[in-house]
Amino acid sequence: NRSKNNDDISVTPNPSIGIFDVQVSARLQVLNYKIYNAVNSLILENDMSASGMKIDLSQQPSGIYYLIIKAVGGERKVIRLLKL
Repeated sequence: NRSKNNDDISVTPNPSIGIFDVQVSARLQVLNYKIYNAVNSLILENDMSASGMKIDLSQQPSGIYYLIIKAVGGERKVIRLLKL
């Protein structure tokens, strides 16, 4: 179940030089997240237990990345990140 409505998730700043602050609404019960680069290689994967986190892509090359957040019930949110 892929949702195009990402009102439950805020990512700032986007674009960023490497550090992204991710805030998730309390309604969305998040299990984990994954980050893929533009050629679909998995860059980072982690469980997510809090409503907010920082993602550090500062060691990655500039480009487009995809943050995929998986929530309880199989709901998925996809956010495009632009690293400068």
